[in-house]
Amino acid sequence: MIAGVVLKPLQQFIDERGAVYRVFRNTQKDVEVNEVYISKVNHGVVKGWKCHRRMTQRFVVPYGQMKIVLFDGREDSETHGDIMEVLLDAHQHYAQLTVPAGIWYAFGCLSAD
Repeated sequence: MIAGVVLKPLQQFIDERGAVYRVFRNTQKDVEVNEVYISKVNHGVVKGWKCHRRMTQRFVVPYGQMKIVLFDGREDSETHGDIMEVLLDAHQHYAQLTVPAGIWYAFGCLSAD
């Protein structure tokens, strides 16, 4: 794991009628959410590399399957230079990935739909 990166499983409520996927619940008092974006990535496409200098990123994949590659470019980090790969999807790996400022990331769609 890269220092400061958090992978937190999220709840799903699935029955014969469909599903509800929890994306965010403000139970952590130190978490501040200022913006929420939804990104669609076409099959086989990779978006990246990107690095936010001040902002924490959170990824959730409620549909399809996405691979995220992280690189710790923070000079003062104990995991400086480390690479981490995370697979997120709506079924087996439904979770919220928190990426702190200073981490480089790229992500791509692995699912055909």
